[in-house]
Amino acid sequence: MVRKISRRSALGAAGAAIGTTLAGCAGDTDDDGGEAFRLGYATFQAGPYAVYGEEIIAAVELLVEDWNDDGGVQGQQIELSTVDTRGEPEEAIQGAQELVQQEDVHAMGHIVSTPETPALAGVTNENEVPLQTCTTTGVQAYDDVCNDYFFQGNRLTTPVARLGAPFAVEELGGEVFQLNPDDSFGRSVRDDWREAIEDAGGEVVDSTEASLDQEDFSSHISQILSADPDWVQMGQSGGDALSFMNQANEEDFTYPIYAHLMFEQLMMGVDESFFEDAPMYFTTDYTHSIDTPENQAFVESFEDEMDVKPSGVAGWAYYHMDAMLQSIDEQDSFDADTIVEGFKDYETTSLTGEYSMRGCDNLGASPMVYARSSGFADGIPEWDIVDEVSHDEVLDDCGSYGCEL
Repeated sequence: MVRKISRRSALGAAGAAIGTTLAGCAGDTDDDGGEAFRLGYATFQAGPYAVYGEEIIAAVELLVEDWNDDGGVQGQQIELSTVDTRGEPEEAIQGAQELVQQEDVHAMGHIVSTPETPALAGVTNENEVPLQTCTTTGVQAYDDVCNDYFFQGNRLTTPVARLGAPFAVEELGGEVFQLNPDDSFGRSVRDDWREAIEDAGGEVVDSTEASLDQEDFSSHISQILSADPDWVQMGQSGGDALSFMNQANEEDFTYPIYAHLMFEQLMMGVDESFFEDAPMYFTTDYTHSIDTPENQAFVESFEDEMDVKPSGVAGWAYYHMDAMLQSIDEQDSFDADTIVEGFKDYETTSLTGEYSMRGCDNLGASPMVYARSSGFADGIPEWDIVDEVSHDEVLDDCGSYGCEL
């Protein structure tokens, strides 16, 4: 079911409930009589990833509010419609079809699970609707959905591993244990990190996989303890990561963990003392600790509405979609092909610094930081920014990831 809101109507806080409608809106206008810009957003608000959905939606609502308060896009108010994918490809397809066929959205954004990405991209490509995603994606999966209407933020597994491994080998040591999900995404993460670790002069001393619904990690932890590595590369990022960390906390586990991606909501489910003995590292394009004026203003606004600092997924949702809206605002129509051509090779500034979207493969780039857990403040994980990579050093040359447009 589509949830729809125009910020000039009656929504108060970013976390407030949205009214429900299934009415088509192709003829909707804003209060000035012009055509509203119709934005669709798809993410998991129920199901196994629901813990992330509330912050994602809150961030997108806050983004729409900010734009509408500043006059909208091309002088027209933004009307936001959202759908709940529940983490299921079938639900993602149905939700995307509702957004593009019933709500007639001009553009879409999404943060979804890896299997949902091709499902959504298939619908938007078929209907020629521009789609901006910051979902973490394997290179093969990204190449499979490559098309002119699909724009990917800098969350591909390969550049994240290529940037993270040399830093980790130098900072933590060269002997590495790999723990990753036993699925196509997990294997992409494993292979990308293994290659990057070896290229950096490190060695994978042992490796194991676990199913996405794994609850008992006792054998995996025993394997890690036996291998006695310098650090552990971990690809888990859902409930399986939470299970692993909680069980590792019960053992004599003192190995730094370099997560392929990590969310504050997961860390909040683990005793704070665990991260004193096993510090968490990751390479990311967003954390609330990034000290730019734009980001700190966003953190303050988000915290005012949600009583919590924005997590990584909230930051992703806000600043990647903001970059697309900035591009659209500089065009002269909401036509899909105009939006696509305007976003290709677009450069701007967003929450974390410089942002560019290259047209050869529709890959976005923004600064990446090396973050290390530094304790908790009021129950919320805090991060030390150890170092930063500029936006123009994040991606390899065009064609390196398969997709060429």
